[in-house]
Amino acid sequence: MSPFSTVDRQSVMPQRWITCLGIMCLVSYSARMAIAQAGRSTDGQAFITDSSARFVFPLDTRESYTWDLPLKGAYPKMPEFFWEVGWNRAAVVAGKDPLGLWLITRWKPGGPHKGTLAQLIRGYTVDPMIDCTSCDGVVYVDSQRDTNTVFATVERSRLVFNVRGRAATHRIFPVLPQTVTFSRSIRQTSEPIYQGPSEKTETQVVIVNCVRGTNERRRSCVVPPPPPAKRPPDADSAAAENAPRRVHVSVIRFANATLAKHVRVRVKTMYGTVWKTLSTGSVGFVRLDQAPVGPLLLEALCPSNGSKRTTISGTAFLQIMPRQDTSVHLWSDPTVCSP
Repeated sequence: MSPFSTVDRQSVMPQRWITCLGIMCLVSYSARMAIAQAGRSTDGQAFITDSSARFVFPLDTRESYTWDLPLKGAYPKMPEFFWEVGWNRAAVVAGKDPLGLWLITRWKPGGPHKGTLAQLIRGYTVDPMIDCTSCDGVVYVDSQRDTNTVFATVERSRLVFNVRGRAATHRIFPVLPQTVTFSRSIRQTSEPIYQGPSEKTETQVVIVNCVRGTNERRRSCVVPPPPPAKRPPDADSAAAENAPRRVHVSVIRFANATLAKHVRVRVKTMYGTVWKTLSTGSVGFVRLDQAPVGPLLLEALCPSNGSKRTTISGTAFLQIMPRQDTSVHLWSDPTVCSP
């Protein structure tokens, strides 16, 4: 996949719809070029005219597929393989307009079966899906679905969703989407237990009616994925070690739940090393700045009585995360400090 970062306006067909009259179509030269390139590109392709739509899925290099595996937990009609062409929900009226085209193969007893992609999808339909406005995250099949005008084919080992006829095209696309998203979930390896339609989902966003050319900026119609979101640095990285973080430790008396003043708090790392010892002073709490990342042990210490052994009146465990401030209560029982 060779995504580009900017869209050349000349690389997208300028007309909103390609006008077709009967079997005579007035197709621009750029559109003919795009259709000719469909057989050469391995990326997904999406073309929508006034009376038809065609969605070619990205090339799948598998030569054969295995389905109806005798998996533990499998049941008749459970989803097994899944393909979808979806578009921006902002371009559709919820509960009225389709927001995607789905093809789902379902498990049947008597397997396993092995064959081509065409054999795998034989007998299954492509369903326009509509958002359910009275449900939570549920979609349903469009009641106006017509399997004669919306169907799937396999061409040169690639899955193609087809929409034929002006009525079906305008029913599914009342507004022409700028991009569509191809998704497929195909089982990669055999598993002993059924764990959903597949173990991996692949997606690709493609510009609709995009014409690839020889110009460097037009070599792909694939929309590049967004950059990965920034996450906190790893605990063992230098960035994590220098990331700001503060810990507010309140020492609470076990008997009356009041702040314990002038109590020493000893902080140990996961290796038992003493990092720091602080006193709550007259405020009853301590603040740890730049505490070591990872597990910490907090100990409330009894006042020194001249003995070499230090008595502990309370403990608390704490996991310090990079770039995160936190608060913790350290409960202390002063009665253990009595001689």
